Amino acid sequence: MNPSYDWGPVPPKLPRGAIAEVTEVLLPIHLWRAPVTKVVAQGLSTVERFVIEAALDLGDITVTDVAEVTGLPPELAARITERVAAVGVLAPIPGTEAPPAGPAYQPVSPAAEQAIAKAALHEFHRSHLTFMYLPRTDELLAFEGGEGGLGAPLVHRLASAYHAPMPAGVAGANSAEFLNARISAGVVLGLPDWVHAAEPDESRLPETCPAYRCRGHLKADRGAVLKLVDANKPQRTQQIGFAKVAAGLSGWLASLAGSLDGAFAGWGTPSLSPQSLTPDGGAWSFSLTDELARAVLDADLPLTRPLGLSIRDEEAVLSVGVRLMPDDDGARAMFALDRAVGVVLAVPLEQLHTAALAAAMAAAMTDYDVAPTTDEVRSELWRRRQFFRLYALRATDDFAYD
Repeated sequence: MNPSYDWGPVPPKLPRGAIAEVTEVLLPIHLWRAPVTKVVAQGLSTVERFVIEAALDLGDITVTDVAEVTGLPPELAARITERVAAVGVLAPIPGTEAPPAGPAYQPVSPAAEQAIAKAALHEFHRSHLTFMYLPRTDELLAFEGGEGGLGAPLVHRLASAYHAPMPAGVAGANSAEFLNARISAGVVLGLPDWVHAAEPDESRLPETCPAYRCRGHLKADRGAVLKLVDANKPQRTQQIGFAKVAAGLSGWLASLAGSLDGAFAGWGTPSLSPQSLTPDGGAWSFSLTDELARAVLDADLPLTRPLGLSIRDEEAVLSVGVRLMPDDDGARAMFALDRAVGVVLAVPLEQLHTAALAAAMAAAMTDYDVAPTTDEVRSELWRRRQFFRLYALRATDDFAYD
């Protein structure tokens, strides 16, 4: 869907460094807790390294072999060998007799080679982790929590706006398979390095998930800075930290904020691209022709002051600042007229007299190298229904009886 646009006479009030106001975003969020396998690395001892290397060289090894070569008591040699086997580096050979030498063990490939290469044994434990899926940008985030960690949003404390459908291929998928595919691809944002895999279970992703209202702003250096808004009580909000991690979310909003080509379609100009994003508060700059400048004036919008432009699609409304510039001599005359009228309108009515017209002409000439005539200024004041100001400016002419 192409965005739609609404012009306003005042630009949005943005915090320092912001480029757009996020008036509203409808953000579907699926949040759940899942069992995962946690891997813990323990450094290899000298004896453990010997056991693994001997098994790799000889093809198999027994506790008796370990005790004889190392001089360790058989009980200690057995515990060390069993520990190496317990983490999946060695495997007992079926059919070997336990007494008196104990079972024979053979190396498990590639676990044995990896243990030697990394000088560590990896133990696996069951744990749990919170995951969040953002259907709009197909992003998956993990939240470990704890001190200094990114916490999951407390969405259960806020009312959602509606339920949104999950994407095809995601809705109804096995949760563990979905997670493991993303973990293997390395695309889970914020995933702790201790996660080995999601543990198999029978749970499935839902067909729909709640969508929450959000608002905030976009910063050039930090992306989206958003807070969740309660759908029933808008004064209840919750700051969300995951927007700093979810680059796709910030990218989508930034792309929408910059989709301004059709902003002038309502005035018969299907496409007009902005020239630049100025550093002073995120104002886009457009150059207007004579005809387009006249159309903006006829819409009762100023040419010479910053404007606000709202960009809307089905899921978001953003607002940016816009500055207009003349592109030809005819447009420059329109801008000069707006500048002159602006000077007149800035003078208190009780202080308004014909000298204000001279000041208005001078201001227009200074800014645009052209000045409108007195009649043009008066006609524009009449069009804007500024009748009392017009009467004040004409008083000297209309009531000059001497």
